[in-house]
Amino acid sequence: MQPVPYANRLIAVHGMMGFIQYAIGFSVPLLKRDFEISRVLASMHNIGWAIAVITLSIVIPRHIHKFFPHHLLRLGWSLIVIGIYGFCLGRTLWITVPSFTLAAVGATIFNNTNSATLGAHSGTAVKMMLRTTGIGGFFGAISPTVIGVFTRNGIQWRYTIMVATFILAVIAFKLIPQIAKREVNLDQKQKIHWDKSFLILVFFGFLTIWL
Repeated sequence: MQPVPYANRLIAVHGMMGFIQYAIGFSVPLLKRDFEISRVLASMHNIGWAIAVITLSIVIPRHIHKFFPHHLLRLGWSLIVIGIYGFCLGRTLWITVPSFTLAAVGATIFNNTNSATLGAHSGTAVKMMLRTTGIGGFFGAISPTVIGVFTRNGIQWRYTIMVATFILAVIAFKLIPQIAKREVNLDQKQKIHWDKSFLILVFFGFLTIWL
């Protein structure tokens, strides 16, 4: 099986998305401080993100084959940019929570489409998935440091995230390649079997993310 010709581009864009996702996750406590609200109210952002991720992860697999992957990748980036700007510029939870949730919608569309595209090539799927996880985690891990450095120099976290998002989005739109639709045989589509092993995996995944 030949390597995916555009794999390096998708991995790079995934790393950029990882930076943005970690950055806005890191910024929720900063927003809590700015708004002078409780942890319970601030957690509404995380709940909105979780609802978006769960809902779309169930819905997207049924329809992802109907669209060109590059259209979905760009849609995901567009939505997360809009959501982040609404989150950073909002001055009330009525704006920041929906914006944060919209950002989650964009990130989920991108992440699912990117994973499905790389995973469609069975010969390189495992290698590509490990690389995306590593690159996304690395760029995500450095985002709090970047925000912290600029904050110490008098630049608000909001501006750091908005500028970084704009720059990365421009680069991402240039890097995302044209990708053909996946050929799916609807008669051979497999449904999830909610057996004991699958439920254990879901529970284990929940515990790791929760921790």
